[in-house]
Amino acid sequence: AKTAKITVSSSAASSPSGTVSFTLAGKKYSKALKNGQASIPLTAAVKSGTHSFKASFASKDSKFAVSTSKTAKVVITKATPKVSASLAKSTVTKKQNATVKVAVTVPGGLKAKASKVKVQVFDGSKKIKTSTLNSAGKVNVKLPKLKSGTHKIKVKFVGNSNLKAKNSVVRTLKVK
Repeated sequence: AKTAKITVSSSAASSPSGTVSFTLAGKKYSKALKNGQASIPLTAAVKSGTHSFKASFASKDSKFAVSTSKTAKVVITKATPKVSASLAKSTVTKKQNATVKVAVTVPGGLKAKASKVKVQVFDGSKKIKTSTLNSAGKVNVKLPKLKSGTHKIKVKFVGNSNLKAKNSVVRTLKVK
């Protein structure tokens, strides 16, 4: 979720008033309670994996004691990118190099980037070229000259510590 929801309860008749805070992956978050609850937008990118944190509560009202939660864990999973591949020309001669236009986009509000990650181009199950995405998550890959016939071209986004590996749809290239 892009929002942390924290609830503070009390044995007192009234809802606790005060501020909750926590630190997640080095970024501190804090917000005032409203009816004993706070919804805090998470604004910093967090690396995938399991992260532990404790939430704390403080109040200026003396009937509510300062307290800290038990350790909580949040699991951040790798994002699944969208990989698109298109052929500059769907038919080339065997003396020409075909070009595959690759674009990788990443979902989510934290603006994770697919820049500087490798992509591999396959002809069927055979890897024929590797290239690196630019800062916009794009690259035009010039393929080696291929034999006459029909070739099934797909692109594999290799992935990294925050992004899953993902394949494009297969494109048909005809070489005459």
